[in-house]
Amino acid sequence: MSAIEDARLKAEQEEKDRLERERLERRRSERIEAAESQRYTAESQDLLSLLEGNRNALVTLLEDRKQKAQWLRFMKCDGSPDPTVNAEINTYINLWKEDESRNDLDAVLKESNQTLDLINELQQYLEAADNIDLTDGEVLRYEETIVELEDLLHAKQDAATFELLKVSNSVFSSSLPLTSSSILKLLIPFHF
Repeated sequence: MSAIEDARLKAEQEEKDRLERERLERRRSERIEAAESQRYTAESQDLLSLLEGNRNALVTLLEDRKQKAQWLRFMKCDGSPDPTVNAEINTYINLWKEDESRNDLDAVLKESNQTLDLINELQQYLEAADNIDLTDGEVLRYEETIVELEDLLHAKQDAATFELLKVSNSVFSSSLPLTSSSILKLLIPFHF
C-alpha cells in the first residue's frame, strides 16, 4: 500500500468516526430534549394544577368575603339603604330630594353623614371591583350613583345654607337690638 492509499483510508476512517460521533451526539441531544420535554410537560401540568387550585381558593375567598360583607350590611339594621341595590338607593335619593321640610342645617348635616357613608361604601366596592367580579355595568352604575349622591349632597347643603342665610338676614334686617344672647338664641337650633 502506498502512502496515498494509507492517507485515503485514514481520511475515510476519520470521516466514519466523525459521522459516528455526530450520530451519537444527535441521539444524546434527542434523549436530552425528550427528557426536557417530559420534565417541561410534567412541570407545566403541576403548575397548571397549582394555579387552578389557587384560582379556586381565590374565588372561594372572594365569594366568602362578599357574603360576609352582605351579611354585615344586613346586620347593620340602621335603616340605611344598600347602595348596591338600585331600588333602595333610588328610593333614598328621591325621598331626600323631594323632602323640602328638612332643609334645616341640623337635619341636612345628619343626612349628609349617612350619604357620605353610602358614597364611601360604593367607593370601597369600586376599589375592590377586580376582586369581586363586578360587571362593567355595575361599575358604571355605582359611579353614576356616587355622582348622584354627591350632587344631592351639594344641593341639600346649599338649601341649608340658604335657610341659614334667610334666618340671619331676618335678624339683621329687624329692628331688634343685636346682642350676643339674641344671636345665640337664633343659632341654637342649628347645633354648631
